[in-house]
Amino acid sequence: MKYQDFRDYVGLLRGLETSINWRVISNDEDYIRAEAHNKLAGLQFADVSARAFAEAVEPNIYGRYESSYAKALKPVLYEQNGNYMSYGVKMLGRYDLLDDRQKELFQHYGKR
Repeated sequence: MKYQDFRDYVGLLRGLETSINWRVISNDEDYIRAEAHNKLAGLQFADVSARAFAEAVEPNIYGRYESSYAKALKPVLYEQNGNYMSYGVKMLGRYDLLDDRQKELFQHYGKR
């Protein structure tokens, strides 16, 4: 994701009614920066997680999806009372525009 796209997304979230504690997130857009992933294990986990979910909802060159990796992350994803979709997994876009194979992953995490 490009920096500006991420900044735009954060700006969009700020304009919505959310439960995000904005006091812990900088208002300075220049605060969003790149860090060396080999130095920060948390970034490595974020990369693996993002790729696993992307593979599950973005078709490959053969039009297929691979959701097993994203499903395997369920035991270690953050959730609150079994709610993954508001805490550990954030879906960008509209659920109603997904095809059945894409929706299957989100159903695994409780989205109906």
